[in-house]
Amino acid sequence: MVILCNGDSWTQGDSPAQQVNWNVKESEIFDDYQILPSFSDPYVRHNLRATHKFYNSPVWPKVLGNSLEIKTYNTGRLGRSNYDIAISTVKAVNTLLNEGIKEIFVVIGWSSLLRKNIFCYNGKLDRPTPMQIRPLTEGFEHVYQDILTLEDAFANNIYLTQQYLTSKGIDFLFFNAFDTFTNYKNTQVGNTLDKTKWLNEDITSSHFLDFLNQHSIENDIELVNNSQDTDYLISNHPTDKSHKLWGSYLSQEIVNKVK
Repeated sequence: MVILCNGDSWTQGDSPAQQVNWNVKESEIFDDYQILPSFSDPYVRHNLRATHKFYNSPVWPKVLGNSLEIKTYNTGRLGRSNYDIAISTVKAVNTLLNEGIKEIFVVIGWSSLLRKNIFCYNGKLDRPTPMQIRPLTEGFEHVYQDILTLEDAFANNIYLTQQYLTSKGIDFLFFNAFDTFTNYKNTQVGNTLDKTKWLNEDITSSHFLDFLNQHSIENDIELVNNSQDTDYLISNHPTDKSHKLWGSYLSQEIVNKVK
């Protein structure tokens, strides 16, 4: 069995919460922990420096694989929307299946539903490519007139990923990285999500961030809630310390789940 992890910067890593290494060489890449080419993104060209810049940091997929002593693939990419996570998961799974790897366990840390994709012309590539907008800060406030629209779209990406993995006979575990969602469980699509495949069978909590809050010392909790830097979060991203804690926690949860 191998593990496939996906998500955004809370899965790949992010500077300054993680140390960037632009000089990772092929000879330094261990077989037991791999980052898939181009983050399994059909719109990104493979670049070893960009793909592996956090390779030497103890991000949670690396910690998870080491804890379970299972080969782990990480395809998380910073700034990734949930639509991007869904399509890159399909591409990554297909890549592994085509390589003859049949037993795959997928772990996804979902991003914010406030990240929306649009297509814009890319002059360097001379073709349209997807870009991300955040409606509240980039002049698309009208999108918020009906928050259920966003939550339905969010749930739909998760549902389609759930159904794809189920159709391939692939087991998986989902969690929310840093946002709490209170309504989408009651949307038409949200009612179809399989809670047994979620961490703690809970589809609404901000699992990773809540976990960090619980591990913060009492004086740090207020800082975390106010987006200030702590030993656990820097620039709203988990530190190496947090990744180690989360990876170890997930490893035990997966052991319990697959017993």
